[in-house]
Amino acid sequence: KLDEPLSRIATYLTGSASHAEKQNTIKYLEILSAHPDAANTLANSSIMLVLVKMLRLSKAYGLRVHLLSLIGLLIWHSTSIEVDLASSEIIKVLADSLGDKQDKVRRYAMAALGELVFYIATQNENCSRDCAGLASPTKD
Repeated sequence: KLDEPLSRIATYLTGSASHAEKQNTIKYLEILSAHPDAANTLANSSIMLVLVKMLRLSKAYGLRVHLLSLIGLLIWHSTSIEVDLASSEIIKVLADSLGDKQDKVRRYAMAALGELVFYIATQNENCSRDCAGLASPTKD
């Protein structure tokens, strides 16, 4: 039931709106991301993939900062992130942002990447406890 509104937001963010309008939309999504249910919904929707794509393509300093902030907040507040996010090259995009010439972009990129690494580590930890009977391909 949320697919259409989320799709409209994703379309709006990729459309011809000005940087200021896109930043205002992202700021609003930052507010929503503080709620775990909203964060889960946004992180597992097409919006997260759009945010990663926008971050990869954007050269605008302010927009990049807000994109990184939102991505970090969504990862932080989400209790469950779908595997589809890995196909978005999020780790590569965040790592590339660490080399940005702007200090604030680098700090926000490090924060978002840290949240993602922590999330991945805790998921692997949970799986190793729950999946102890499964064979590991690296142990051969």
